[in-house]
Amino acid sequence: MMLNALSFNVESYGDALAAAPHSPNAVCPSDDRIEYGLSIVRELLERYNTQATFFFSGEIARRHPEWVRRLSKEGHEIAAQLMTFRRLVDIPPEHFRGELQQCKTLLEDLIDRPVRGFRAPYFSMIRQTFWTLDEIVHLGFNYDASIIPVRHGDFGIPEVLPNIHKLTTLEHQHITEVPPLTIGWTGHRFPLGTTPYLRLIPSGWTWLFIRRRNRAGFPTLINFNTWEFDPAQPRLTLPWLKRAFHYYNLSGTIRKLKYLCRHVHFAPIAQFVFPGDSLLSPAG
Repeated sequence: MMLNALSFNVESYGDALAAAPHSPNAVCPSDDRIEYGLSIVRELLERYNTQATFFFSGEIARRHPEWVRRLSKEGHEIAAQLMTFRRLVDIPPEHFRGELQQCKTLLEDLIDRPVRGFRAPYFSMIRQTFWTLDEIVHLGFNYDASIIPVRHGDFGIPEVLPNIHKLTTLEHQHITEVPPLTIGWTGHRFPLGTTPYLRLIPSGWTWLFIRRRNRAGFPTLINFNTWEFDPAQPRLTLPWLKRAFHYYNLSGTIRKLKYLCRHVHFAPIAQFVFPGDSLLSPAG
């Protein structure tokens, strides 16, 4: 059975809502509920003997350094977002490199090993922010997992290949791009390997789409957010569409991950960039 990549964005429920209209811009650190979702995810991955990639922002890593160390010691890959949880378009270009370098250094100091992967918060890599890939390469990252190859107002670059591949930057450098599972239908592509789509469609359908991609000879990526494993999180007042997408079937996320771990063989993203890499083994 072909291996596929599994990743988690380590986010609080407030991070996930920060960009929504009429929602809070921040959550008090004492109430971020990070540990609730992470505890459930960690237990499930241990039960099914599965390793994954966890993307941390610098702010969350500072508040929860014990979780960064624990996951790394248990054989999971630690990868970077930025120090602050903001869309790329909201970060002044002169601040981007400093934010990313600070996050990378913080994580590497915590786990005592290289951090090789980057993901933009909210998958917010778009054409206007494509220039950031050169900064990512300059800072020593080996792969990016920020681009969803779909057409959407807030994220996505539709012309990017839907499979793991080498991407050429504006300065003609190369970096491995790892997009999540997408499917084409009626002339459009849909990001079924990310949420909320993972919560919207039946688990069996997700498995069938993964299997179809694998039969074509390609591994793919499935990504969850850790706040989705905390169905008891506070419910906030949101516009109806945002509320529907954010809260629909939260109680089913645990069942979804269980189902996929039973039917799909998963590994951290770095294993597809560096097959057989000893740096993915549990730290001593």
